[in-house]
Amino acid sequence: MLIHQRSFRAVEITAEEYKAIKAGLDADHERAKNAQSVLSRETAQKASVAGFRQTAEDALKTKTLSKSIIDALIGKVLVFPGERVEIVWNVSISETKSTEEKAYAR
Repeated sequence: MLIHQRSFRAVEITAEEYKAIKAGLDADHERAKNAQSVLSRETAQKASVAGFRQTAEDALKTKTLSKSIIDALIGKVLVFPGERVEIVWNVSISETKSTEEKAYAR
């Protein structure tokens, strides 16, 4: 079996050597894919937090909330007997702070 080296010289290797080289390259490729996946998730999370922050800032500037701002900020409103109301937010404050702390730590 022949394999080309960086100097473009043909070198004969055994099947076992080829398998070892391929296994190393496959492992490197898998690590690269995992790193890309982590970066993609972090980027998406930062974008989500940035969007939430912008929506919250926009909401603070207005006297009334638009439907789009309400939909972005509030997941649902639960009403219980005794005039008790619970708001389920789309993003938690702790999640936002955690993501911001990670961003500033870099």
